[in-house]
Amino acid sequence: MRPPKTTFWRMLAVLLLITGCEGREGALLQDSPGQSMRSTAPSEPLTMLIKSHDSYPYRPDAPVWGWLKDSANIEIRGVQPPGKYADALPDVLASGDVPDIVFFNHWDEANRYGSQGFFLDLTQYLHKLPNLKAFWAANPANRQMSETVDKSNYMFTFGNVIDQRGWLVRNDVLSRYGLQPPRTWDELYMVLKRLKEVYPDSYPFAFRYGVGILDLIAPSFSSGGSIYADAEGQMHYGPIEPGFRALVEYMARFYAEGLIPPHFMSMSNKEWEDTLAAGQAFITSDYVVRIDYFQNLTNGVSFDLMAPPAGPGGKQEVMNGNFATTGMGISARTPRLATALKYVDFLFSEEGIHLTNWGKEGESYTSVNGAKHYKISDAFQLRKETNLLTSGTYAVFRFDAYNAQYSEKQQLANRVALQYNHPIKPILPPLTYDEQILVATTFERIRKTTNDYLAQFIMGRLPLTEWDRYVQEIEKLGLNPILEMYTNAWQRSKHPS
Repeated sequence: MRPPKTTFWRMLAVLLLITGCEGREGALLQDSPGQSMRSTAPSEPLTMLIKSHDSYPYRPDAPVWGWLKDSANIEIRGVQPPGKYADALPDVLASGDVPDIVFFNHWDEANRYGSQGFFLDLTQYLHKLPNLKAFWAANPANRQMSETVDKSNYMFTFGNVIDQRGWLVRNDVLSRYGLQPPRTWDELYMVLKRLKEVYPDSYPFAFRYGVGILDLIAPSFSSGGSIYADAEGQMHYGPIEPGFRALVEYMARFYAEGLIPPHFMSMSNKEWEDTLAAGQAFITSDYVVRIDYFQNLTNGVSFDLMAPPAGPGGKQEVMNGNFATTGMGISARTPRLATALKYVDFLFSEEGIHLTNWGKEGESYTSVNGAKHYKISDAFQLRKETNLLTSGTYAVFRFDAYNAQYSEKQQLANRVALQYNHPIKPILPPLTYDEQILVATTFERIRKTTNDYLAQFIMGRLPLTEWDRYVQEIEKLGLNPILEMYTNAWQRSKHPS
């Protein structure tokens, strides 16, 4: 299939920009860090490419930007690209007008474009970034996540991030019918079936992300949602494994019996929220902090944390998602380099970490007998009104501040849920540029074909007797060389020459 014409022209424009500006950008990068520094008028703001969240959108007048200006003496001017943020970066680079600081969805973006000269290698500026240098020294895994094969870092990854996933259940509804939270997938099936009987118009198990939800669930079937490493660094592709097949078989049964929404593949975030808020679903798998969210949203719908149900031969586990793929980098062509470096380093300072987590005393939080309390108790509303802990405003999460945003019930759930994480985080080793291209082409075809097959299996459009043929097709697309490549990359990262 040909790529869409707009995508082709965006890619072509980026390539032309790289070749046309190679001299200027190369000169900037080849200068020593001291030579590349330049002064900036204090009144001139930094520009920042910002990703705005639907639940707490970017607001230029939000208090956090004023607090940052007062404390760091730096004004930030946010730039929001049109359309989906995931598609925006090639267009921004092709335009030649790149903001001083850029938010990245994934370090793959930073490494791909950084290696082409668009972004600075922060390791070359650590003498100007003492706080970042100290944080990386104390948290080497954070630095290594976004590190390239040649040990460059074109972005810093947000640190100590808690994005805890888990299973949530309406215990009030279950207890009404003498049901217990399911401990296995067989029990889950029986509970969902009973709930469907008493609520025939419901879809008892509702979720978002389509077949992407299987990534979260796969560890309970002794598998993974994509390429993953075992303890020895051997790479596997979960979606072709027997355990994953068992998971798909359960989901196909749920679909056939109306236990999950028929439009699960296209279910939007709002549709999912509305379904749960209206009492049309009673079990979900998502971020654990949604307990407070639905309580505050509906003032009555009360979810509780439940242990993940274990698949056959599996454990009560979920994908360990407590790390960030996101972060920020500095444009190699910024005319405000000294100010950009100053801002990044401030975010990693003790003052910066405190400010970007708690805000300003008396305005966003109060302190009583040494204990801090946010003035806005709803975590989502806190972000919405202040823009604290949103894109561009922080670098390091603090668990005490994170947990203080929530009710006592939510705080307990946040702590308990940690025990259900799979012990290995699904973080893959860094790749060379040529290897990245192989992932962007060959593995992208594998991923898309996998998702198409999984959806067809679950919706009953393809019988599970075709599973072996599906596995064969995935392997024919070039899976084994991809797995071998990642295994070699893992060995290379652990035993550098």
